[in-house]
Amino acid sequence: MNRLMQMLMVQNGYMDEAGDDGAAGGGGGESKTYTQDEVQALIEEQTGGLKKKVDELLGEKKSASQKARDLEESSRSAEEARQKEKGEFKALYEQSQASLDEERNSNKTWKEQIQLRDVKEKAGRIGNDLAKTDTKRAEVLSDYAAKFAKHDGEQVTYEIGGIAVSADVLKEHLTKEYPFLVDGNGSSGGGATGARGSAASDKTAKRSQFDSMGQVERSKFIKGGGKVVAD
Repeated sequence: MNRLMQMLMVQNGYMDEAGDDGAAGGGGGESKTYTQDEVQALIEEQTGGLKKKVDELLGEKKSASQKARDLEESSRSAEEARQKEKGEFKALYEQSQASLDEERNSNKTWKEQIQLRDVKEKAGRIGNDLAKTDTKRAEVLSDYAAKFAKHDGEQVTYEIGGIAVSADVLKEHLTKEYPFLVDGNGSSGGGATGARGSAASDKTAKRSQFDSMGQVERSKFIKGGGKVVAD
């Protein structure tokens, strides 16, 4: 029996400290012997507690590692969810802003078109009032009247030299500036052409060209059936 087995057996009272040499004090008692299975059982009994403790420690270490992995995975999932939510919110915000800007631009364009229509309509009335017998002269006067008209967001107003004036004052101004275009100032009747219902002339002049003409030349141009077009 090897020394390890003897120590285990002595420790647990299975044999005297004297070991295989006999009883203490030289007595002649016979020492107890054990089979291989009994010795193996003794060893397992002694080492079993140590193995259990080692298993417990390993289990605790494994549990701590698993908890750390679980925590890391949870943190990563939460961050991914946060980034996804942030990206979706950003995309939704940008989409809503784009739609809002598009609607604003559309409303602005629509509003500007309405205001331009109102200005043309008011200017056209002034032109028609000043040249009721001649469509072409009325159109020219309407274009001049529109230069003095603007929309303030609520209605059409008129200004001459930065001073607000009424429609009647503007008519007086146009009559003085362009008498040859206004009815009753030598521009109609007596061989005047271009009256309502008469044949239109193919002769045209750009607005800048017409503005550069003198009054006599303008009168002659209009009487000859001339038409003023935009530059």
